[in-house]
Amino acid sequence: MKKSVGERIRSARRMRGLTQDELSQRLSPKISKDALAKFERGDNFPGSSTLLALKKALGVTLDYLFRPTADAISEVRYLKKSSISARELDMVTETVKDKIERYNDIEDSLGVGVGFDSSSGYAVSNLDDVCAAALSLRRDWGIGEESAVSVIDNLEANGIRVVEVSAPADFRGMCGYANTNRPFIVLNESLDAETKRFTALHELAHIVLRFGEEKTSKEVEALCDSFASEVLLPRSVFIKLIGARRKDIILSELRNLQRLFGISVPALMHKAAYAGVISEKRYRYFCDLMKKEKFKNEVTQSVFVPERSFRFESLVYRALASEVITISRAANLLNSSIEEVRDNYILV
Repeated sequence: MKKSVGERIRSARRMRGLTQDELSQRLSPKISKDALAKFERGDNFPGSSTLLALKKALGVTLDYLFRPTADAISEVRYLKKSSISARELDMVTETVKDKIERYNDIEDSLGVGVGFDSSSGYAVSNLDDVCAAALSLRRDWGIGEESAVSVIDNLEANGIRVVEVSAPADFRGMCGYANTNRPFIVLNESLDAETKRFTALHELAHIVLRFGEEKTSKEVEALCDSFASEVLLPRSVFIKLIGARRKDIILSELRNLQRLFGISVPALMHKAAYAGVISEKRYRYFCDLMKKEKFKNEVTQSVFVPERSFRFESLVYRALASEVITISRAANLLNSSIEEVRDNYILV
C-alpha cells in the first residue's frame, strides 16, 4: 500500500507539472521536500491529514490516491517538437496513464474490450507500398475508396482507443499499448480538425505498418505522413479530381477537397508533389511561400467539421445505466462531480 500510494502521489505531482519542492510549498499543513520524497518512494505512509492536504493540492480524489497502480502503457511513441520540455512531456504522459487506467477499468467492468490483432499489419518499404497499405486498410475497415473518413469513429470501431488531452502546443500526439495488447492513440485536444485527423492516422501508421530495420527514423516518419495522407484521400482519387499533371493549382480547388476529405491544403500540396501532379520545383516554391506568415495563415485555415472521441464517456454511462457501477464511481471515472453525472443521467 505504501508503494502504491507513493506512486500515485508522484504521478499526480507530475501531471500538475510540479517539482517535489513546489508541491511541498503548496501543502497545508506544510510538509518538507524530504518527507514528500519518502512518501513517493514508499518509505513512509502519509497520515489522514496529510492525505487530505495532498488531495487538495494535487486536485485529485482519495479514490485516485488509493487506486492500485499498474503498468498502464508501453511501446510509447511521441509526435512532438523538440522544444517541448521534459516536465511538459511528463505532464502529458502521466495524464495519459491515468486516462488509460480508467479506460481499462470501464472496459473490464463491461467486458467490452475491442479485440485488436497485434500480429496484423502491412509491411512497407516505399511510397507505393504505403499507398497500397492505405487502400487495403480502407477496404478492411469498410470505407469506400472515394468516401471521406470519419477518423476517430473508425479508429474506435476497429479496436484503437482514442484519448484526447490538454497539452502544450508543441505536443501533437502519441501512440502505444495498454496492457501490451490494447493499442491507443493520444491527441492534443486543441489541434484543428484537419491536423487532428492527420495526426491520428500518422499515429495509426506506427501501429499497423511494419518497417524494415534499414529505415531511419526520418524515413519512417515520412512514410507515416504519406500513409495518413493516403487514408484521408487516396492518390488515385486525388489525381482523378485534380488532374494528372498541373503547372499551377488554385487555392479554391484545394479548399474544396479540404472540405470534402478533411485534409489540409499543405498536405494536399505535398500529395500533389509525390503523386507527380506538380514538379518538385513547384512544390519547393510552395514551401518557400509557407515561410511567409500571411500566406501560411491563409492556407492553413481549418474548414472541416471537428471530430471528438465519445467512446469512453459512452461506456461509463452504459455501465451506469446497466447498474454495473454507481453514480459516484461514474463521477470518479469521468473526473466529474456527482451533480454533473446526475444531470446527464436521463433515461429515455
